[in-house]
Amino acid sequence: MKPRQQKTKRRERSVSRFIVTPMLGLLLVEILLLLGSITVGGVLSRLRENADAMLAQQVVNRRNYLENYMTADWSELSVLRSKINAAVMAMQQNGELDISAFGPDGSGAGGSALLTKIAPDMISALYAKHLSGIYVILNAQELPEGRAWETAAYSGLCIRDMDPAASQPSHYTDLLLVRAPVSVSRTLKISSGQDWEPRYTFHGGEADRAFFEKPFQAAWSVSGALPAQYCGYWTSRTYRLDESDTECISYSLPLILSNGTVYGVLGVELTVDYFRAQLPFGELRSDGAYILAIRQEDVYTPVLSSGRLAGELPETLDTEMLRDGTLSFSIGGKRVSAAPAGLTLYKNNAPFSSDQWVLLGAEEEETLYSFADSITVLLIVITLITFAFGLAGSLFIAGSLARPIQTLADRVAAAREEGTDVPDLPATGIREIDQFSGAIVELSRSVMESSTRMLRIIDMASVELGGFEYRPGEPMFVTENFFPMLGVENADAGGITRERFDRLMDGLSQKVVARDVKNGARVYRVGDDRYIRVSTRREGEGLVGLAEDVTTATLERMRIEQERDYDPLTDLYNRRAFCRIAQELFAEPERMKVAALMMIDLDNLKGTNDRFGHDVGDQYIRCAGQCLLRAAPDATLVSRQSGDEFFLLFYGYDDRSAVRVKIRELLEAVRAESVLLPDGTRQYLTFSGGVAWYPDDSRELDVLMKYADFAMYQVKRAGKNSVTEFDAELYHQAGESLELKQAFWEILSEDRIAYHFQPIADARTGKIRAYEALMRPDSPVLKRPDQFLKIARKEGRMGEVERITWFKSAETFQSLLDRDLVEPDAQLFVNSLASQVMSPEQMEMFHERFAALQPRLVVEIVEAEGLDERCTRAKREMPGFSGMFALDDYGSGYNSEKNLLELAPAYTKIDISIIRSIDVSRDRQEIVSNMVAYAHQRDMQVIAEGVETPQELRTVIELGVDLIQGYLLAKPAAVPAKEIPAEARAMIRAAAENSRPPEDRS
Repeated sequence: MKPRQQKTKRRERSVSRFIVTPMLGLLLVEILLLLGSITVGGVLSRLRENADAMLAQQVVNRRNYLENYMTADWSELSVLRSKINAAVMAMQQNGELDISAFGPDGSGAGGSALLTKIAPDMISALYAKHLSGIYVILNAQELPEGRAWETAAYSGLCIRDMDPAASQPSHYTDLLLVRAPVSVSRTLKISSGQDWEPRYTFHGGEADRAFFEKPFQAAWSVSGALPAQYCGYWTSRTYRLDESDTECISYSLPLILSNGTVYGVLGVELTVDYFRAQLPFGELRSDGAYILAIRQEDVYTPVLSSGRLAGELPETLDTEMLRDGTLSFSIGGKRVSAAPAGLTLYKNNAPFSSDQWVLLGAEEEETLYSFADSITVLLIVITLITFAFGLAGSLFIAGSLARPIQTLADRVAAAREEGTDVPDLPATGIREIDQFSGAIVELSRSVMESSTRMLRIIDMASVELGGFEYRPGEPMFVTENFFPMLGVENADAGGITRERFDRLMDGLSQKVVARDVKNGARVYRVGDDRYIRVSTRREGEGLVGLAEDVTTATLERMRIEQERDYDPLTDLYNRRAFCRIAQELFAEPERMKVAALMMIDLDNLKGTNDRFGHDVGDQYIRCAGQCLLRAAPDATLVSRQSGDEFFLLFYGYDDRSAVRVKIRELLEAVRAESVLLPDGTRQYLTFSGGVAWYPDDSRELDVLMKYADFAMYQVKRAGKNSVTEFDAELYHQAGESLELKQAFWEILSEDRIAYHFQPIADARTGKIRAYEALMRPDSPVLKRPDQFLKIARKEGRMGEVERITWFKSAETFQSLLDRDLVEPDAQLFVNSLASQVMSPEQMEMFHERFAALQPRLVVEIVEAEGLDERCTRAKREMPGFSGMFALDDYGSGYNSEKNLLELAPAYTKIDISIIRSIDVSRDRQEIVSNMVAYAHQRDMQVIAEGVETPQELRTVIELGVDLIQGYLLAKPAAVPAKEIPAEARAMIRAAAENSRPPEDRS
């Protein structure tokens, strides 16, 4: 009875689990619905979001307050700057001041007088703006990189108010002089601080002089062409003056006269303590803090902070972006949430606009989300209590239902032991269970009938099937045809044990030709032409298997693999099979030893195809492939890659010399092979090849393929019909062109192209009539425009170059016009690519931005590049287009007259190759004279381009050109001249006067 009791126990546990599981599932569903409603309703997330939103709103309010002070009050120095400029110009006019003396050795005569004169205005601004300090540093000399800062001493004035919030006292009693010449200090009668010095020196690091160096250099680098406020700079780090304990933040901007002369820096100081007072962390929670930081590419660098976290901040914050833009980072082992709010301190594209100032309001997450966390804990406790009560109720109900089911189970077990059919089960008195037991009896009988029918159907199937089933503790079932299908005779399937079954299957292991580990299947080869697939599946501790005849499918698969792996023309491995097998070899270095990968390319295939057609070419390729296969050693992988290219992998050698012998023998065999051509001649096989060595050159297949390809093309360039080995030095030299290409993509992706302008002058008066915009790539590697355009053409990016040319040249020229730096009535010549045109959307955008500039814009087309009718028509129809074209480099192309007729330009620029030495060449003079006569009859104007000598200038004017351009007049520049030099104007007028008929001369 003991075994019977153990089985009954297992059945009791199974029934209980069957009943309890759905009840627990229902309970879990109820709990999940409760939690889901809370989650979907967003209760917990809203609590956190509310905490984040309150923090973010507080930070925005404080940001608005701070940004208003930093931009509209503290950094608004235009009035004071104008007064200082006026004082400088007045002293210059009176001969009292020489600003060229401002520099690292002081300010020369007049510098102290200037500081004394502007001091009252500085003090007024100091009080009016409630600043900690205000300063001026005088310097009119460039600050080159690597200068000796230790020996430099700049004249300047720095006044500090240590209590900016207090009202203004009389006699400046609350002010201290920090930097001032002795004479200025005596005149102002302001107390000197303990860290007073007569001049500015910079013995500290770069951060301690950035307030002076950066704004000054920003203005100096463009010769004062940018407005002073455009070069304004807020220090991104706190600093101290030499010998000073006072830590400050500063805003400074360059001092620039109207003629562009940069002569110093004007700035304001805010002590760190005073700045912190503007960030009252009491607005936040008890452990909160304000952090003022600089963001550069998602890296936050704290400048200063207030609050409890102030002393614990690292040099940079390792932040993580969370919901709604909230940041998270760790300080002192605690997670902190911060709400960022950006401050707009600089104009777009200003020199320092990459410094993105951000105000962070930070609080420890434990404190910020304390209310939301307490609600979460409460919900967890309620959920656990609910689950406990539900579990207890489920177990009680399961026990009540399990007892009648146990009675039914005992009856079924008894019938099984007796070997009888499915019995009629007794009623339990529970309607649902009685219906269920009746359904089981009917289903069991139905299954038995279906099984019998299925066996009959299987016997009738066209594909033979067999199988087996094993259940622990039960006899193993094997169909009678299972072992015969596998070629095992005299194996009695009836009453077979699991152990004997396993021994029989192990004996068939040598017949396995394929395995599918994932699906538990093996394919056995039975005889010469039959394949049987045996699939197995585990069901608990049991095992079920199916044997099926897959001969047809296997033979079809083998045919497909043949087509997949072999080249149909040469019957060699194709590229895919070669790479797969080679990778398998590379994974076994002991088999590879010393190996060589040789790539070869047939030399005469193209000529053969062109002369006799592709059928003969295919015969040439087939002959080469079979010859390589015959001549190659046994340990060689031979493959046709594509077209006339082949790969050979020689492997398993002890040294290179042995491989070279085999390669030499192969070359001799190939060169002795020939193909009979249709014209009766024989074409001998020749090829160019490159060899890369394993493992010396590389252990990676794709790298060796690249090296062999490089070596092969070295042979192609040198004359073909030979084989050479990979040369790393030559390969790295070729890599330099890759550096130029990388520089090209950097320039293109960042629009790093500047434009310089070269004047075009009237050939009678010398007045500037136009400027030509000339491209200047901004890269230390790729500087030449012709290199840039060559790479753009190869990379298919000429359209982007066209867009950049139109927008950047117009934008730059408009900026020069706005600042009155060029001749106001001059036209702009824009070099447009003849084969490129902007999209309609880009044209519309250009018209919207530069409508006022378009009437003076001339589209200059390079004559050497063939005209594209579609592109030319689109440019003519561009919204707002002036209708003016210029044909550039006339006389340098092959279709000069054709281009002239098709374009009908308003201007024709004669190429520099014709202008060069025109004064001594009658042929060149005749070409220009004819062009001038032709152009003037059609209301065209002729431009002589590239004029560099006085003799060339006089000659082209005598020949009647209308406009002149060249280095003799002016070189291209970022800020071009508003008029050409007086000497050049005089030469033009004299030549023009001499070229006039005597009766027209005055």
